[in-house]
Amino acid sequence: MKESLSILSEDTEPVAACPGEDTAQFIVGFRQKVRGQHIPLSGTFTLTHRCNFRCPHCYLGGKLEQADPSREQPLPVIAGILDQAAEAGCLTLLLTGGEPLLRPDFADIYRYAARKGMLLTVFTNGSLLTADIVALFRSYPPRAVEITLYGASEETYRRVTGRRGMHERVLRGIRQLKEAGVRFRLKAMLMKDTELDLPALEHFAAELNAPFRFDAALSPTLDGGSDPLASRLAPERVAEHEVSSQAQSALWARTMNALPDVAGEDDRLYTCGAGRTGFHLDPRGRLSPCLMIPWLTFDLATIPFTRAWQEIGKAMDGMKAPPDFPCRPCRYKNVCGYCPAFFRLETGSEQIRSDYLCALGQCRLDKSKPTRETCTHG
Repeated sequence: MKESLSILSEDTEPVAACPGEDTAQFIVGFRQKVRGQHIPLSGTFTLTHRCNFRCPHCYLGGKLEQADPSREQPLPVIAGILDQAAEAGCLTLLLTGGEPLLRPDFADIYRYAARKGMLLTVFTNGSLLTADIVALFRSYPPRAVEITLYGASEETYRRVTGRRGMHERVLRGIRQLKEAGVRFRLKAMLMKDTELDLPALEHFAAELNAPFRFDAALSPTLDGGSDPLASRLAPERVAEHEVSSQAQSALWARTMNALPDVAGEDDRLYTCGAGRTGFHLDPRGRLSPCLMIPWLTFDLATIPFTRAWQEIGKAMDGMKAPPDFPCRPCRYKNVCGYCPAFFRLETGSEQIRSDYLCALGQCRLDKSKPTRETCTHG
């Protein structure tokens, strides 16, 4: 389940995971080439907005309560969309929600995408993993099954998810994946309700020899609600946790080492791959550049995937940062988690920065550098 609009995406994997420097350089070059050709290499597919949890920090907000399975596209329509996406160049696909395993036809969708040759990742809360689903993953191995942990105890789980008995169910599902040899990763939202559980969660992941990460960048909901912000930790606390976490501090060290010596001259408002190499599909079969940009959407029932993708690319390329935009010259964009869509949800405009993200970036700099540096617009 993708319960928040995470700054750290599935592409934020350690470069060290690559076999060697030559491989890492190849991947960087490959991504640059793909981006230049506007190939939809990677997609995120929100299969449903339904979820069996009721987390107050969820990014879906009212969409969660209004989720209607009758408005979700059936397998034949989804198969047609996946055919078009594969033909256009899609190689990796993330299946998420809501809770994607709530769909009775999840296995059919997963199997179809796998047989198309797509490399699949599944985001789930882990509570609905069954022997049949684990067997499916064994037959068609995913890149990873990524499970969000909502605490290290039943008490924390109940407080965060609003449901009883979920902690043990999730642990049981993780054990099934481990025993079956299915690759999985663990993650957590770092927030007020889970802060004290973080060391135990990291220890749990280490015992399982499973990759673990956490994210603290809670945003308003997609429909404008501010409830998730009440769960945010202060930027200083987030940075302290990141420094104390071996995995997280290593990630930011690599980010710091990759910073350019000077600010670039890129005038694009969106500097990520949204609409250039990445796309998002919602449960109704609508295409957008990213799940965080639902205001630029095309209904694939009325327009072919390739044409919609071309229109999205033109729109994204046409979005320019004004000359006086304070983030434009800043070389620390990768440190704060720069995202105009996040800005819009929080401030109402893609061109008004998030003070929270800016402060978070400054705290990361303070914790990661031996001498204090200041963001260009800090």
